[in-house]
Amino acid sequence: MPCLKPTLPFILCIITACWPSNVQAQIDSNFQGIKNLQFKKILSTDSLSMKGEMGEFSGKLLQEYGFLSYSFWKVQPTDMKLSVYEMSDTQAAFGLFTQWRLEEREQPPSPKHPSGDNLRIGNDLALWKGHYLLVAEGIAFQQTQITSFLRSLRESIDERNLYPTSVFELPQKGLNPNSIRLYLGPVTLRENSNVPDYLIPELGFNDEAEVTFARYGSEGEFLLLAAYPTYHLAIEYAARVRNAIESNVGLTFYLKLSGPLLGIYLGEKESAEKVLGDLRYSASIEWVQDKVSLLPNLAENQREVKTLLGVVSGSMVLTGVFILTVLTTGLLLGLVRVFLIRRFPILKPKDDGIYLDLNS
Repeated sequence: MPCLKPTLPFILCIITACWPSNVQAQIDSNFQGIKNLQFKKILSTDSLSMKGEMGEFSGKLLQEYGFLSYSFWKVQPTDMKLSVYEMSDTQAAFGLFTQWRLEEREQPPSPKHPSGDNLRIGNDLALWKGHYLLVAEGIAFQQTQITSFLRSLRESIDERNLYPTSVFELPQKGLNPNSIRLYLGPVTLRENSNVPDYLIPELGFNDEAEVTFARYGSEGEFLLLAAYPTYHLAIEYAARVRNAIESNVGLTFYLKLSGPLLGIYLGEKESAEKVLGDLRYSASIEWVQDKVSLLPNLAENQREVKTLLGVVSGSMVLTGVFILTVLTTGLLLGLVRVFLIRRFPILKPKDDGIYLDLNS
């Protein structure tokens, strides 16, 4: 019987076929503690169409933000629906969170902000947790029940929310938090009518730049804060942005470079000086892992290290004592032998050598 060799397309087909079930298993394990949550369907990147939509977002937006999978759930016996968007990382999920229901966000009255990780508009609610965005539709709970439901969702995903650098470094004075938008590519940024088209190619999305849009002060004034992987890239793109602004007459922008951050402010000079004056980048290192849960293991590892060091040091001490004992014993025996030979000459070894007299 001929042996079939696995080819690359065959392997890719197997991986593709197994991907949704693997994703579902992961999401099932996350949500298994939430009561009355019933799984309906799941779609992965293969189902994403650039011209179509998945859930509430367009295909091109999801692709630009690093889409991985989409799953749909129902909460029984209510009519509430839960959509789960799995993204490539926590920053991408936050970016998608800032793009949720843009038109309704900008209409008065302002949407409610229970906290920085969730947003409620009418009977719908969006929650950002780790590399997931969860959208619940048709919420008909009391506030206490909503708080309990949010807590269940947060606890079901054991991940920490990490804000993107360009969001974390936004100056806080005068900031309108509801206006924050994170952009990870030019396609989505072009849909923001406040940003002139000639600036977008010069922002450096091809070099992994991230850009945050935020409003300050009076209506119409905003800050574009671009974060780059390195300070040298920030210098390069600051020069390109400056050249683009000087080549296009009309709008007056104010620029400031701080570390790997480039601030671009459109508005009055006085407002620009205040906002950009508060833009100061300072590098910091943060332990993002849960230290408390690691303490028992840390103590156990310390005990193991101390035990190993104790064995090594004990062995070295014993070796040194043995060598010292051998040397001391040998020296004492030598001295005793010399003393006995001098005291009792008869003990001196006889010379039984045979000599040849060559003089006779």
